[in-house]
Amino acid sequence: MHNLIVIFKKLSQSVWIAIAWTIIIFILLVIPQESIPEEQLFDISDFDKIVHCILFGFFLWFWACWYAAKKAPARTGFQTVLVILVITIIYGLGMEYYQKYFTSRDFDFGDVIADSLGAVIAAIVFWLTYRKK
Repeated sequence: MHNLIVIFKKLSQSVWIAIAWTIIIFILLVIPQESIPEEQLFDISDFDKIVHCILFGFFLWFWACWYAAKKAPARTGFQTVLVILVITIIYGLGMEYYQKYFTSRDFDFGDVIADSLGAVIAAIVFWLTYRKK
């Protein structure tokens, strides 16, 4: 298990992981509504909101880790994490508008809240992990 954590930390510092995750989010959020199965996965209500939290939490995490690694050995300050948080929320909001105007999917304010919640949780965990001491 320890080796997996070490590998995850190392991979998280790569700009290519952050870019790939950004593209993965885009692809997942523009899949036509008709292609998404209707049944509730694992019988969890609003499972898509959990997915949004995870997607955007990792979005923030990967970009913040890359930035922190780029600035090493200096630790990442609160202002930097706040800027990455705002960018993450804007990306989530932008994706909802993109879905509304360029796909068969609708704008869902609940998804924006889920995106933001995932990003806030990741920002708190990241800041507590990487803050200046």
